[in-house]
Amino acid sequence: MTHTKGKWETYSYYDLDDREWFCVRSNRGKYICEETTEGDANLIASAPEMLEMLKYTLRYFQDSTNVEGLEMYENLIAKAEGEK
Repeated sequence: MTHTKGKWETYSYYDLDDREWFCVRSNRGKYICEETTEGDANLIASAPEMLEMLKYTLRYFQDSTNVEGLEMYENLIAKAEGEK
C-alpha cells in the first residue's frame, strides 16, 4: 500500500446551511478526505510528514537496547503503510 505523496493541505468551505467544513487534498488535487473538523483535517494533512519523521527517528534508535520501544516504532510504521 502506498499513500499519496507530497504535501497535503487543508482548506475550508461553507455549505448551504452556513456550516464550515474542512477538507484535505494533495498537491496534485486528489482529495484525501472531505467534510471533517478542522482538528481532524490538520491531523490527516500532517500524516505523511509524521510517517517520514517516524522512519527518520527509527534509524537513530536501531542500536538501542529498548526493544519494546523499537517494536512500537516498527509496528506503527508498518500499520501506517498497510502492512498490519
